[in-house]
Amino acid sequence: MSEASKRYYIDTNIMMYAAGKDSIYKEACLKVLDDISSYENEYYINTEVFQEILYRYDNIGMRSFGIELTESVLELFNNILSIEEKDIYLSVSMMKKYEQLLSRDAIIIANMLNNDIREIVSVDKDFDKVSEINRINPEDS
Repeated sequence: MSEASKRYYIDTNIMMYAAGKDSIYKEACLKVLDDISSYENEYYINTEVFQEILYRYDNIGMRSFGIELTESVLELFNNILSIEEKDIYLSVSMMKKYEQLLSRDAIIIANMLNNDIREIVSVDKDFDKVSEINRINPEDS
């Protein structure tokens, strides 16, 4: 991810793997977050990231941890996109085009496309099925 002036969307799973227990993705996701703090490129998330983090950790009885992670993510990212009406319309179109596409992924993709972002850093291989974007595996960055 070292190309100058490149725009990347960072999927929620990057923060969760970096903050979570040891896993095959932890070190690679920690490296991605280190790269973000260098600000060599433009890194984006959207407001849904916070909903996902807070919901997940509250749902598994780790509310305090979810709040702490949310605060850390807020401090790390300068570019936080809002979900807009045009994103919902495009996400519906994406779901019609890609029948196996999950609704949350469709909203992420629509938000990316509407903000001229074509690269997503994610462990989620479902993004590989979408021709309009390019998934970067954190292990490859």
